[in-house]
Amino acid sequence: MARGDSVMVVDNFFTGRKVNVMHHFGDSMFELIRHDVVEGLLLEVDQIYHLASPASPVHYQHNPVKTIISFLGWMDPIDN
Repeated sequence: MARGDSVMVVDNFFTGRKVNVMHHFGDSMFELIRHDVVEGLLLEVDQIYHLASPASPVHYQHNPVKTIISFLGWMDPIDN
């Protein structure tokens, strides 16, 4: 955003928290979409950064199926 790029964050908050991005809420270059990528989402974007796979053993051991599905869900936009 500092370079003038628009940033769109897609997060289902499975392990994250909205408070982590709230400082961007007043910025017109920032958009937050609460959504699980497993459900599919059609967006027109130039780049995708996948930063949302549970990395903590506490989280992925609690729900290993959700962890692998979340990881695979980000590939859908790439394939389409």
